[in-house]
Amino acid sequence: MEGFDIQILDEDHKPVSPDEIGEIAVRSRYLPLGYWRRPDLDKEKYLPDPDGGDRRICLTGDMGRFLPDGRLEHISRKDTLVKIRGLRIEIYEIEATLLGSELIKDAVVLAKDDRFNEKRLVAYVVPSGDSRPSIIALREIIAQKLPDYMIPSTFVFIDSLPKTTSGKVNRLALPEPPKGRLISGQEYIAPRNETENKLAQIFENFLDVQPVGINDDFFELGGHSLVAIQIITEIEEKLHKSIPMNDFIKALTVEKLTEIIDTPETPSSFRYLVGFNTSGTKPPLFIALPSAMTAMYIEKFAKFLGKDQPLYGFE
Repeated sequence: MEGFDIQILDEDHKPVSPDEIGEIAVRSRYLPLGYWRRPDLDKEKYLPDPDGGDRRICLTGDMGRFLPDGRLEHISRKDTLVKIRGLRIEIYEIEATLLGSELIKDAVVLAKDDRFNEKRLVAYVVPSGDSRPSIIALREIIAQKLPDYMIPSTFVFIDSLPKTTSGKVNRLALPEPPKGRLISGQEYIAPRNETENKLAQIFENFLDVQPVGINDDFFELGGHSLVAIQIITEIEEKLHKSIPMNDFIKALTVEKLTEIIDTPETPSSFRYLVGFNTSGTKPPLFIALPSAMTAMYIEKFAKFLGKDQPLYGFE
């Protein structure tokens, strides 16, 4: 439309690079004067043109990007914010990170209630090629740019995203996540003994996935730190064995947890001080995390400190 200019802006209201995702903004001299008796919204939504003149910029609250052919693609609303385990999450950041990968053609993330009435992130992914990327690969894509608590618990592969008549993603039409195993390239191996069978049942109960094989990774099954604590507590109650959090992090599968449980040296009580690196010559570093977070979030941080830095986290 003549007299109107569409821009894609970052959080500092600066134009982003081509194909990058940002907030869609309209620049024109024909914009409304503002909101009726809402000067607070006027300041939030309307900006002066940095190039000067009588044009102004209106922030739409929609996220999008320009495609290589010049078309404008709408991604999501900027205000798609959710709180999970007390942590504020901007869903569009997860979507933008996935869309920045060559493996992904399209992606949408929702916060859905699980069987325990807790919010969990579910990512609906349209692969860019004929083959599906592994869930581990998708988790790593997000982990490179975002904190662990923003990694979806479940990844659902679909052929295309449902759209409304206006061309936007119809989030209400997305299917419910399946309850079965969604692990890419992982062969199901059934429990072979009583301990593995009990552990698999505990995993299935708290992860809401069936069946769980002995080599299925806790994180690939949709696990997160608070579920890990629930599983550790259940193991202590049902199997009368206490597993420290750092041992659980190193194991993550039914088979490896069975080895820990069947080892006589397993500690008899839950350790609230988790040692991620207990050796080194530097003064030890102790980290106390805020509520709704556990020491599992320190695991990746430990890799950047080097082997000479002792590191501990409090549960």
